Amino acid sequence: EVLRCLGLDTGKLMWQRGIGDQDQYSTHVCSTTGVLLGEGTNIIVYDHTDGTQIASVELPLGRISSIAVDDGIAYVLSESGLSAVSVPDGSEQWALSRDPTQHFVRGPLSVGRDAVVAPVYMDSLGCPSVVAFEKADGTQQWHYTLGDDFCGTIWSQPVLADGAVFVDTSLHTVTALGDLSPQG
Repeated sequence: EVLRCLGLDTGKLMWQRGIGDQDQYSTHVCSTTGVLLGEGTNIIVYDHTDGTQIASVELPLGRISSIAVDDGIAYVLSESGLSAVSVPDGSEQWALSRDPTQHFVRGPLSVGRDAVVAPVYMDSLGCPSVVAFEKADGTQQWHYTLGDDFCGTIWSQPVLADGAVFVDTSLHTVTALGDLSPQG
């Protein structure tokens, strides 16, 4: 596996770096802090300008599958839960471990102004759901069961815009959750 930085204007290779034990399903994220990758149970942060590693943050909840970043906080979906950690110092803001009634599933993660949106399987509902958690402390705000199409598979990263969450829930279907602005 190789991480490459290409110039936006020319497409010219600026730098490249071999990366380690990166899970093929882990999301790579670019933020003001750097380029973040999930490598096993660690978030590795690389400098934008030259690709040097500037930080490594170990997470307690297992192999990383998805990362979303906002305002210096990385929201991380791992095989055993969802957590929020400061980047690059690694201090944990909050963590939610899976329990017997809800399991965090592999899938895309998104962060908005007030919430983190993640895929969660809830035994009581019998199918995966899209769940919104408070950014500040991880408290669950709401959930939406995706239905029977492929048992609610989430095909792409949720997009948060104009007070709604847009989710690609099956082939050729997009679900919008929330209040949309009226069309004029």
